[in-house]
Amino acid sequence: MFTLKLILSQKQNPLEVILQRHSVRQYLTRDKVDTQKRRSLVHLCHRITEGPFGTTLRFLPTKARVSVSRMSKGEINAVPYFIIGAVGSNVNEKSKIDRIDFGYGFEKVVLYATALNFGTCWVGATFDKENASKVMKTQENERIFAVTPFGMERKKLSLLEKTGKSAIKMFVNRDKRKPDKSLFFIDKWGKTIDYEKVAKAAGEPTRIEFKEEEEEEEKEEKEENEEEKEEEKKEEKKEEKEEKKEEKKEEKKEEKKEEKKEEEEEEKKEEEEEEEEEEKEEEEEEDEKEKEKDEKEKEENENHKKKKKKKKKIVLDNEYVEKLLNELPEDNSKRWEQIFETIKWAPSAYNEQDWRVVFETKERRIRFFTESKRSHYCFLNIGIAMFHFEMMCMWYGWKGRWEREEEPRLDYELPKKGTYCSTFYLN
Repeated sequence: MFTLKLILSQKQNPLEVILQRHSVRQYLTRDKVDTQKRRSLVHLCHRITEGPFGTTLRFLPTKARVSVSRMSKGEINAVPYFIIGAVGSNVNEKSKIDRIDFGYGFEKVVLYATALNFGTCWVGATFDKENASKVMKTQENERIFAVTPFGMERKKLSLLEKTGKSAIKMFVNRDKRKPDKSLFFIDKWGKTIDYEKVAKAAGEPTRIEFKEEEEEEEKEEKEENEEEKEEEKKEEKKEEKEEKKEEKKEEKKEEKKEEKKEEEEEEKKEEEEEEEEEEKEEEEEEDEKEKEKDEKEKEENENHKKKKKKKKKIVLDNEYVEKLLNELPEDNSKRWEQIFETIKWAPSAYNEQDWRVVFETKERRIRFFTESKRSHYCFLNIGIAMFHFEMMCMWYGWKGRWEREEEPRLDYELPKKGTYCSTFYLN
């Protein structure tokens, strides 16, 4: 609920955030990162402490460099910040729910970073785990499954300029997604989903109100920001004290020099005075530059706030995506079609798209399965898809709860590679 509220405070709807997310490998320098937005992301990282099945989670935003080797899709360069994610091994290893919980929680972080206009990139296999563990100071029972850089994307030539293809069509291309009939089923595996039947079984939605939670969460975030500001002030005071000490030392040295130089010629005295005047002028110039810089930053922040208040219609050059975003459906069957659509845009290792979902109408439950060759990553993929699904359900007003059945009773057969992962029960 908390993360959904944060995302909705930044964007028109969760689908926009999901479609906006893409892997960013080139970043601007750290000074281009908005401090308030960074604090907001840090606040979220500290709030996420467990997954839907109770596994302990920990996310660390850090300036420290995490070693990432060159990936098949390009090298990650000039990263201003990283987020390292760790999961506690307080679960049965065979159940794999630690991976599901991690994928669910880490995607929360990634999508909120996206909502704040930060670039991110899921890195699950090519980072130095030993290096990341040292930076995070992991406990014996913790494991790191992925990291992500974050910062402002450095854009060179657009994809349109480089390839003649639009950016939206390159990374939001429906042709690269598997069709619904291969992914989503109704009542049994293999039976193509019927969204009208789904809508009928799901019943009418209830709009979710965030008012009470908003006040509580805003208060907590404000307190965290104030604490961080106090720490910064303490650091500034320390620096000022050190500077004053240095100045006093310099003054004493100057006094001794002046005593010795009293006997020297007047020309030398004049030269020293001139040098002191020049130093003062330089200091004044530096102070003026600092003031100008502060004023400029204030103006930029004010302009940013004004822009944030203005609501703009989303304009994309891909007709399908534009229709998805700008024509939100009133019909419940169309809404459910869009809810399942968000699963298709979930990132998956090797773009395997291994999630399979069965909506069981009688019990009003949605079961998630994987049909993957790569057991290590498939459960991370499921966790990501689960968060996409739940977030869009909540956006349209369908609440529910996650459960993990040890031995689920199925009225249908699974294919050889089909593995049960989780169940979402509608309220």
